[in-house]
Amino acid sequence: MRLALLPILLSIACGGHHPATENPTVSAPPAAPESTLNDEVVSPPFSAADLRDGFPPGTELRLRIETTGKPTVIQHWTFTAADAEGCTIHSRTLTEDGSLISEDESRSTWAELATHGQFPAARTTRTDASVDVIAGHFDTWLFVVEPEKPGAPTKRMHFARNFPGPPVLMEVIQNDTVILRMELISRTTPPR
Repeated sequence: MRLALLPILLSIACGGHHPATENPTVSAPPAAPESTLNDEVVSPPFSAADLRDGFPPGTELRLRIETTGKPTVIQHWTFTAADAEGCTIHSRTLTEDGSLISEDESRSTWAELATHGQFPAARTTRTDASVDVIAGHFDTWLFVVEPEKPGAPTKRMHFARNFPGPPVLMEVIQNDTVILRMELISRTTPPR
């Protein structure tokens, strides 16, 4: 699962959670995250508690991942179990036509998943934004993480404000070229 979560969380955190055909309405967006946890790290867009509440068992995410020089793949995650401490995710990587490439199942704590959204404060900016992806339109927090070394990639991640989870859109850009693009296709959550 670490490999499956890498593109999202790529140090990625989390965002988006509704079926692609739904247009979710929430009375008010949550407050913006605190600007930093300390002098070195920007706080994640979602806390461990937000993630726990946003991913009941049966939640499914589908993400389209395009990487320069490689075939496009679809990541399909199913949250098969969850409790107060963490969750079990069954992840499958598929070709665009649906053929299985690999699958894995592993357990992570909510606290571990929340840390995937921590970014270096000195190189990160966060702004209010919105974005249209396959799954629909989202009001987002856009996190832009500049590279530590010249020539290294920049990461741009749109986290949906009202839906805890991985970015609904993430782009890794090097020399003005998108070398990796991850986009939310759909998110379904079982009735509570």
